[in-house]
Amino acid sequence: MLDKLRANSYHEQAPRAVLNRQRLMNKSFLPRLLAVLLGTSVAPLSFGAAGYLYESDFSTGTIYQFTTLPDSGTVVKVKFASGFTGVRGLAFDRSGNLFVGEAERIYKITPNGFGTIFASDIRGPNSLAFNRAGDLFVTDRDGHVLRFSPQGDRSVFVAGLVKPTGLAFDAFDNLFVADYGSNTVFKVTPDGSRTVFAQNMKGPQGVAFSHSGVLHVVNEANGTVEVFNSIGSRRTRIFSLAAPIGLAFDRDDNLFIANSCVGDGTNSILKFTAESEIGSVYAKDLGCPLQLAIEPPRDPLFNISTRARVEPVLNHELIGGFIVSGAGPKTVLLRALGPSLSKMGVAQPLLDPILQLHTPDGVFTNNNWMDSQKEEIQSTGLAPKENSESAILITLNPGAYTAVVRGNAPFVTGNAVVEVYDADLGTDSNLSNISSRGYVQSGDNRMIAGVSIGGGNGAGKILVRGLGPSLAGTGIADPLPDPKLSMFNAQGTAVTAPNDDWGDTQGYEIYGTGIPPASSLESAILITLTSGAYTAILEDLKGNPGVGLIEVYNLR
Repeated sequence: MLDKLRANSYHEQAPRAVLNRQRLMNKSFLPRLLAVLLGTSVAPLSFGAAGYLYESDFSTGTIYQFTTLPDSGTVVKVKFASGFTGVRGLAFDRSGNLFVGEAERIYKITPNGFGTIFASDIRGPNSLAFNRAGDLFVTDRDGHVLRFSPQGDRSVFVAGLVKPTGLAFDAFDNLFVADYGSNTVFKVTPDGSRTVFAQNMKGPQGVAFSHSGVLHVVNEANGTVEVFNSIGSRRTRIFSLAAPIGLAFDRDDNLFIANSCVGDGTNSILKFTAESEIGSVYAKDLGCPLQLAIEPPRDPLFNISTRARVEPVLNHELIGGFIVSGAGPKTVLLRALGPSLSKMGVAQPLLDPILQLHTPDGVFTNNNWMDSQKEEIQSTGLAPKENSESAILITLNPGAYTAVVRGNAPFVTGNAVVEVYDADLGTDSNLSNISSRGYVQSGDNRMIAGVSIGGGNGAGKILVRGLGPSLAGTGIADPLPDPKLSMFNAQGTAVTAPNDDWGDTQGYEIYGTGIPPASSLESAILITLTSGAYTAILEDLKGNPGVGLIEVYNLR
């Protein structure tokens, strides 16, 4: 039964050569040199990985990188970059670029170690934060919150503050600003409307939201951290700190606080486990720790392989949709499998699948993969194992595409697989979203999707959605009534609890992605996974049949 749950050993093996090739290009912990940072002397860099903690050390002009060794629990500190003057704010964008606020300018350091000046003539960029759209927000000493587009266009988003310090966005893209000079926390809506969220603070500095949506605010003057729920009710969670400033949450909701910039020997980073009020020293012997940032996961999607039953009924085909994002074209390999599934223990395979790719330039069709592109497909190492299976190798511009799998008469019913592979990992474009729609039944006829991630910094953040009821609005007469999602790793072990209704567990976080399911009965799992292959299973909570949709979004 375990093999049937995994269902995709064919999928797990195929991309391994691709994974290994990419790992050779992206090894962690290798030192490299940021040769020139426009006048700043920068020390050798170390490759980072998802979850690494970064600290801006004001007095030494250094950015330190911290990680915890999994076996011993030892915290390793390395010098990520040095030679800054008055280094302050830190923030990562979703692509893994680190933005650094220096005395009067902002640097952008790419994951490959290339540094450029992103913006200049900024008086004291103390705090940095990104909104959902990828715009950068920066506080300055003139009482402003500045807004920068990804291209560097600048505007004043908030004016008239006394001494703005910390910035953080909630799931609704509202900006929360700690104003040290007025002892106030302001809430600013996406359209720029400002209201007072909390008053009578004690020198507010860093602000950050936990994954459950609780706002944390550092009070530097009295050494506390206060927490606020969505309607502003407040309590003090942490006491007796020594002049705390910056804070950050990791993916496990551990809270890190930059503690003390007063030079009395207490200069450190403290760690508080989720909901704990008592912390421990995570790192010490620092100069003047100001701001903290956690490196985000940025593994791209390699492919998705979805198995479902194909029937000669309208909307009971197997449909795979995918999005190519980025600035340039992307080469992908699409496969439609059927006969080879019998060797994997899959009953009633579709004996003669036909694959169609719908593009703005027309429809591309393949029945037997060897009839065309034989040599090109073989060169990928991912050629189907049966001649009657289908494949298309094609280079596509950024956009949305649809692959459809049907049976070739008289073999029109059976279990089939549709797959989309990234066959060109060296480009800047990515598979950012992949979805599959099919007829979902129970037992061996559930919809089973395998997804591979890798080639970034050791982890990827994905949102998996299982849809049914909302499909009725697109003309589907028999949608899956109550979808349920489960996820497993390549060994068949569950990586998280199953989800039935998306708002029951991760509602705040999923809403914050901007793409929650439309129906409360639908399922979603938001998860950060280490590089590798995984399986998602879609079924109805009560075993009812219907048309369902699995979607995988890359949120890096």
